[in-house]
Amino acid sequence: MNTVQTIAQSFIPLIPALFAEMVYKETDKIKLCVTKQLLVCKDTKSRDAVENAVRFLEQRRFRYTVWRLFTLDITLIFTVVEMITTYTVAMIQFTHFYD
Repeated sequence: MNTVQTIAQSFIPLIPALFAEMVYKETDKIKLCVTKQLLVCKDTKSRDAVENAVRFLEQRRFRYTVWRLFTLDITLIFTVVEMITTYTVAMIQFTHFYD
């Protein structure tokens, strides 16, 4: 029971990274929908507005960073899991070395 609780408590800080990744994917979907509108626009005024929206979405991509050091996204989750796995294997190897 303690192992499950420890695993749950170690992954709770990673939930914002998961939500940030979900928002990033949604903004990609919005960009795709706006880009599809370029095919349908007939007058120049609405076409210019859609092109401005596409440029805005390309220049201001959604990225949430912490202290401008690392971004919160799915790679952060994989990096943390990789680091935990590496240190767990190293600790297991060292415990067998001292036995």
